[in-house]
Amino acid sequence: MILNQSADNYGKAVRGDRNEVKGLFEYVMQVLQSYGITFGNFPDKFEANLAGLGLATRADNEATIDKVFKQMVDGQYDLALVIIKNADRWLYSRIKYYGDVVHG
Repeated sequence: MILNQSADNYGKAVRGDRNEVKGLFEYVMQVLQSYGITFGNFPDKFEANLAGLGLATRADNEATIDKVFKQMVDGQYDLALVIIKNADRWLYSRIKYYGDVVHG
């Protein structure tokens, strides 16, 4: 799963173009495969763009996070790797909540 924050001054969840991000995920997948954990293809459909982080955008961002986790559950995926570039307590707590409590 890739959650891109808006391109405002706060930054993006993962900087770089899509190929760089895909390369990062492929590297992590290689390391995990060395431990016997296997993966399918790079999950293109679980990429989502978030609005800027702030009080005014929380409802929209929360709906996006919920939707991505629901798609993962519906697709019967067992593992989600989420990389958050910038420390943000609210974003982390929402990802944790929807990943563990609602859809976990």
